[in-house]
Amino acid sequence: MSTYLTTRCHGLMTHLLSDEILDALSATKSSQEIKDILTPTDYGRHFREQDKGVDFSFEDIYSKVLVERYNFLSKVSTDDIREFLISFQRKFEIQNIIRILRSKIIKTTNQPFDDILYPITDFTKINFDAIGEAESLEDAIAALRNTPYRRVKESIDWYNKYDSLLPIEFGLRKIYYNMLFENLKRIPSGDRKNVDQLIRTEVDIANCFTCSAASVFDYDEELIESLLIPYTSKISMHTLRSVIRIDSEHEILTLLSPYYEVIKNLLAKEETMAQTEALRFLRNKIIKQKILESMNFTYVLCYLYLCEFELRDLTFITLAVQHNVKPDDYLIYKK
Repeated sequence: MSTYLTTRCHGLMTHLLSDEILDALSATKSSQEIKDILTPTDYGRHFREQDKGVDFSFEDIYSKVLVERYNFLSKVSTDDIREFLISFQRKFEIQNIIRILRSKIIKTTNQPFDDILYPITDFTKINFDAIGEAESLEDAIAALRNTPYRRVKESIDWYNKYDSLLPIEFGLRKIYYNMLFENLKRIPSGDRKNVDQLIRTEVDIANCFTCSAASVFDYDEELIESLLIPYTSKISMHTLRSVIRIDSEHEILTLLSPYYEVIKNLLAKEETMAQTEALRFLRNKIIKQKILESMNFTYVLCYLYLCEFELRDLTFITLAVQHNVKPDDYLIYKK
């Protein structure tokens, strides 16, 4: 069944936007030009619905296509692989929760919360309405009490201390990765090592963002250490704990040198650029991995990562056109 799934992904991989199409999109000057370029692709069906009066934003369409791609693979998978893919997809639950909490705190939107969320109704049991309708952040977190994310309530005191959602975001992320590694046993044994290493690279980068918060945001060392995720790759837990207690930028860059470009931007408080460099690092690893593992389940995961990167680049291109700026520096596919 894993071979069947991988074979399907070879066909689906051809539906991803080429670098040439992304180049054309990044050179556009209007939303209409973006729409014209994307209409012959997987996004076209939703643009045609938009033409018929369905109220979709471009970002809605990008999210819908990403979730449809996940859902298709889940439907043609065995039960065990489906459970792993759902676990992998729970990152969108986390992002939905964070989007709601951010909107509530900074009060940037009066639109229904469904309009800013990934449409993941096929698998999620999270009551996003309850989170959105809560009167306070404490009540919103309480709405998670019967979910896998209930322990994030432990971060509320840190939120109050720093007046920042980052401790809660980092806490949700740790819970997500703990669940994901628990579900690794569901995929074929021959693929576990490669999949494990891909996800550990992602965790390394997440830990770099977390431990840098001690220096960049002056967060409490005890808080940062509690939020570190223990599934490391190139950076050991010992090294991460050392970084938390170091003030010298040179020493931090040396200890976290495998991710030098990411850390350099984090220390300069260029978070968006740091995220871009992190995703570029991961993308380069995935491009190599999908060639080496072209007939294994690892290829399926590579495909899903590339789908996510496509959404991120499309979102940045669309925002750049809307604000009349060049997106190139922040596009993942740009080397």
